[in-house]
Amino acid sequence: MKWEIFTETKKSADYQLQKAEVDFGGRHWVAWFCNEIPINEGPYKFQGLPGLIFEIEDTGNNYSYKLINSKKLEKELDTTEFLETHYGNKPIKITNQKLNEVKLNYYNNPYSWAMTSTGTWSVNFGDGKIYNKKEDIPYLTRRTQEELRRNNNPIELDIALKYPLK
Repeated sequence: MKWEIFTETKKSADYQLQKAEVDFGGRHWVAWFCNEIPINEGPYKFQGLPGLIFEIEDTGNNYSYKLINSKKLEKELDTTEFLETHYGNKPIKITNQKLNEVKLNYYNNPYSWAMTSTGTWSVNFGDGKIYNKKEDIPYLTRRTQEELRRNNNPIELDIALKYPLK
């Protein structure tokens, strides 16, 4: 990331924060970091500043991260069975292209499981109606596709899947 660091500062609790900006993921971001804490990390993929990022948000007001609390631990904790393996399950690495392929397959046929189901099933969209018949699937599919398109606002717009209109 190519940060632009400014001289502008502000106070947050007992810390003096300094402003920085970066273009990342198809968005422009404004960050506030603390030189007093020489950890060049922050939330998500944001890193590389000469201090811990306390706040960062995109200028479109879609995403906002704020450090709420931080404390020094008395001893180092072993996170190998949690962070590194998610409770013992090793993560599967996939490319963004493969992830988008999986998302698009779901988008195109979100109720394939219901079409092949031999048992009972039901879907509720929060409208008070229960959908549980195979003839409901075309409506459910359209509704799900509309929801996916409407809520498609990933952090990294430049690599986002653009759902097709049906």
